[in-house]
Amino acid sequence: MVKDNIFWTQFQTRATLRSSELDQDVVMDKRKLTLEEKKAAINEAYDKKIAQIDAQLKDISAREKEAERKRDTRRKIIMGGLAGFHMEKNPRSSFAKKLASLIDEYVIGDKERSLFDLDPLPKTEAETRRIKHREEKYKS
Repeated sequence: MVKDNIFWTQFQTRATLRSSELDQDVVMDKRKLTLEEKKAAINEAYDKKIAQIDAQLKDISAREKEAERKRDTRRKIIMGGLAGFHMEKNPRSSFAKKLASLIDEYVIGDKERSLFDLDPLPKTEAETRRIKHREEKYKS
């Protein structure tokens, strides 16, 4: 909702720019400008303001994406901690067994496997799993 309001505000700002506001940005010579030169100067000022607003919109969008990425990372950390806690407290549960199976299947790198006290996979097995997981990813 906040995103929509910001974009609407920016749109309104862009739409309500008056030539009198833009004339302040236009440096006029002491000589008399022709009508075409005045139009060109005003158009240039409009383009400058539009470029500034577009830059602000891009900045807002980038900040929102970064915030969402951080929220997603935090959710994953909490979910992982919760799953690990459940696995420790209930090692014989079907959830713990399934999670252990998934970790063994999908954690391929030697460093990552060592975090879970798993033996490294033979290189051919690791490569086979990587290919299988890539194929699964692109099927969905």
